[in-house]
Amino acid sequence: MRVRAQDYQPDVRERLRMGAFISGAQYLRAQQLRALVRSEIDSALVKRDVLLAPATPIRRRRSASGRRLSATASPMCARR
Repeated sequence: MRVRAQDYQPDVRERLRMGAFISGAQYLRAQQLRALVRSEIDSALVKRDVLLAPATPIRRRRSASGRRLSATASPMCARR
């Protein structure tokens, strides 16, 4: 990459630069943890028929006083 950096797109160059700071041992450990997490999620989902999750991220709103409101604190979700 030092000789022919122009052959790579900017996003690829950035990823290669960031990868230079990760050791092989760290990469291996991350892959092991990834497999463990995936295994645990798969085993948890075997017992379920449906997985419900929000379709879009919901950000917390702030009141006029600056206090954080819950994600459901909107006029449409207000209890009557």
